Amino acid sequence: MRTDEPRPSHEVGHRYWRHSCAAVRPILERAVSRGELSATVDGDALITRIVGPIWFSVFGPGFDVDDAFVDACVDVVLNGTAPDVA
Repeated sequence: MRTDEPRPSHEVGHRYWRHSCAAVRPILERAVSRGELSATVDGDALITRIVGPIWFSVFGPGFDVDDAFVDACVDVVLNGTAPDVA
């Protein structure tokens, strides 16, 4: 198989993440409408930045992921995406 051709396993992963991101978008849209997130936030990028470290920690080195770790991942991302308050 050529390396520039998509592999079936990649397509499964892409479909999974497209579905997962689509399921979370309404939550992010409600947060924007409440003023908790900037209206310019890229929802898919936000989800990736929160889930990425968690996913890697579990499936990479196999670290335990506790509530404090998840909270820290969310805090790091949200502190950079909160709307400016004057």
